[in-house]
Amino acid sequence: RGNAPNNFTPLPHPPDYNTTMPYPQTQSAIRPPIARAMGLTLLTTLVTLLSTATTPAHAQFLGTRRANAKLPTRKVQFTNTIQFKVAPGQKNIRLIHLIPQSIAHRQTVHHLHFSHNPIRQFSVNGVRYAEFNFPSPVADFAVLITASLTLHQYDLNTAMRTKRAKKLPKTDDPALFRASERYIEAKNPTIQSISNPLKHADTLKSIRAAFDFTIKTLAYKGYNPDDLGALKALKSRSGDCSEFSDLLVAILRANNISARVAEGYTTYWKKGDTHKHSWVEAYHPKLGWIPLDPLHTKTGSSTFKTLKNNYIYLSHTRNDKTLNLYHTYAYWYRGRPPTVSASFKITDIK
Repeated sequence: RGNAPNNFTPLPHPPDYNTTMPYPQTQSAIRPPIARAMGLTLLTTLVTLLSTATTPAHAQFLGTRRANAKLPTRKVQFTNTIQFKVAPGQKNIRLIHLIPQSIAHRQTVHHLHFSHNPIRQFSVNGVRYAEFNFPSPVADFAVLITASLTLHQYDLNTAMRTKRAKKLPKTDDPALFRASERYIEAKNPTIQSISNPLKHADTLKSIRAAFDFTIKTLAYKGYNPDDLGALKALKSRSGDCSEFSDLLVAILRANNISARVAEGYTTYWKKGDTHKHSWVEAYHPKLGWIPLDPLHTKTGSSTFKTLKNNYIYLSHTRNDKTLNLYHTYAYWYRGRPPTVSASFKITDIK
């Protein structure tokens, strides 16, 4: 993603750590200094129940397979590798990593493989994670997460043609994505002052005005590993994908429009940039959650209404407490700090 380096600063381990420690079930809003006849009726009911049961909790739409089949698709396989160089006398290492899940109209995960068995897979607020534990490692090792999935093209144009579910899951409730938080300073007077003129009676016009303002205001000067947030981006008039997304979300929330930062991978990036990416989802009462990419529109690879199927969704949580407020993954250790690096590979599947 646009502001998370591959090498993370080692994190101090909780003194009472054990592999069954409880995890927070809520996300922090503060970040300190990252899918007839009786027989026929019975069969139809069974299929419906099975389909519903396998749909992830935060899926936005119903009828996943039927709707997705109408959209342009692309099959890909990616592998994300986290390499640990063990320090002498290294003790326990624990890793938590975001993992993809099927999301209607966005992506369908066919296969998920881990080089090491996770001690558990779990969800927090609709986001999926895998946790790994390595007690007393004596040699260097790597954790590989491989997924094959179909990416479905979904954008504003598609949303206008697609029927959405009338009732959203709790984790997609628009009310959860209106508050001001770290890096999305919607209540800041400066953000409020530039947001008010962009508000219209029509929600879609308000979204478009905020989108256009973000693109015209910010310059893209390449990947920056540091988080700046909406306010600093506005003052500096520049940023990478995270700042473009933070500013757009902050303006929308300032105008009482639900919006959130989506984080994951892009299949398209230029040399010197990163596969880790942030974009935006804005909520429209009649269209549901609409994906928008202000940075890629700035650089010419998308528009307000159209996006290519280049997006792998991992999270919609801007400040992720489960990852100790990092992006994509976080690790803990005992003893001397290990050296950690990451690499990413993606290929199209015919």
